[in-house]
Amino acid sequence: MPMISSVFIDALSSKFKILDIIELPEVDFDFELLANRLAKTKKTRFDSKDRYVIGHLDTDYYLPHCPYGLCMFNLVRTFLHNDIPLNTLILFTNHLGIKKELEILIPKEMHKHNFPTIIDDCIMVANMVRLGLNQKEGDIDTSAIQNHGIAMLGAPRIHRNMLYNQLVKRNLLDTYAVSYKGDARVS
Repeated sequence: MPMISSVFIDALSSKFKILDIIELPEVDFDFELLANRLAKTKKTRFDSKDRYVIGHLDTDYYLPHCPYGLCMFNLVRTFLHNDIPLNTLILFTNHLGIKKELEILIPKEMHKHNFPTIIDDCIMVANMVRLGLNQKEGDIDTSAIQNHGIAMLGAPRIHRNMLYNQLVKRNLLDTYAVSYKGDARVS
């Protein structure tokens, strides 16, 4: 399933010409793949409505004392190396602090007129979340709900640990279907 909701892509397509939709987890192990995709749509002159939509998750690799992730470094470097304007990039991410990283990576003289559009505060554009923008009205049959549920995905994080500990403390694990650290528990 694609990372970014088709409803969200349709909304963007009504305003922009989408040149490509790229999910970084598909290319973050080899940015030559990204360079090859960009080469297929590269223009000598980009229109003001041309956009690349990039899906990014908050998971990145950080070197000690480095204020930006390697994925963001490689993304910016690949766009600049291939002479593709950064303002053609719409970056969808769940990483709220990504703008600070990009401000470090992108030369200051490019910040005003050649900076990506960042969407970091709208989780509803993800296909993983069935709320609002990516869900058609009446899409959920509530009579089919058998358990309350909480999905905390595979990676332990502090906020997930705290929630899980509260469920244990209040004896709620038998009441909720819980997925934690990749282990599903349904009572």
